[in-house]
Amino acid sequence: MKNWKIYHAFDPDIYQASKQQHLIARLIGLSGQSYLPEEPDYGHVTLLYHQELSALTGKQIPGNSMFSIAFSLKELKLLFLDQSFCQKEEYSLDGKLLNDALVWIKSKIAEMGMNPQILQDSFDNTPLERFEGKEIPFAINTSALKQNARYRHNADLVLQKYASHFEDASEIRTWPHHFDTATYIPLRVDEQGNETHSIGLGFAIPDTTVNEPYFYINVWTADGLFEVKNPEKLKGHGEWVQQGWKGAYLRLSSILEKESPEKQWKRINRFFESGIITILNSF
Repeated sequence: MKNWKIYHAFDPDIYQASKQQHLIARLIGLSGQSYLPEEPDYGHVTLLYHQELSALTGKQIPGNSMFSIAFSLKELKLLFLDQSFCQKEEYSLDGKLLNDALVWIKSKIAEMGMNPQILQDSFDNTPLERFEGKEIPFAINTSALKQNARYRHNADLVLQKYASHFEDASEIRTWPHHFDTATYIPLRVDEQGNETHSIGLGFAIPDTTVNEPYFYINVWTADGLFEVKNPEKLKGHGEWVQQGWKGAYLRLSSILEKESPEKQWKRINRFFESGIITILNSF
């Protein structure tokens, strides 16, 4: 895969950079939460990957013309994008606080003819004043930010490939709640048209499931029942989870066992191909 960007070891600096990016993503999610109609899956607060800018951009908002707020993954800058997703202005967050970012976003919203006071002060039931890291100045660590940018770039490549095999797959979105990048794929419906089986394909930062970045395939069934058949068919050093969260994941450390872009790409592909087929054959 010629566009693949090779991964390097995960370290505390990269983790800290991802926490800063997560904080910004949640702040941008407020714009969709405040100015767009609510969607059942919370899609109105999600962000999309902008390859040319290496940025995550919030959903477009209807002001004097359509606009969106984004942030550069490599440079830790807020970006103001026009209706064509072209960058018009930027605001460096280096040395700034979360409230500084909020003030700048409100100023752009006001310039576009929207009432900045409508911008809510709580995301996902968490008030801004309780955001972890709210009082810590943003700090640019170029190498750590670039590695986190690679995570989103590579995730977009992988997920676009596999989502393309499913007609009803959602667009690739980053969810500011847990800062995972994913696509949702409905698979089966009942006689009333209600979904009964679905899978999600994604990339996540460290959480309570895995203590390092990882790719995943998660399974949902309406009755909550799922048991994988022939689990040994999962390749690429993936691991199964069947209690609570159901599905499979591939740790970054397993990918790092391969030292070339081609071999890292191959391992991830083996994981997704074998995992998807095994899950579909288990329904």
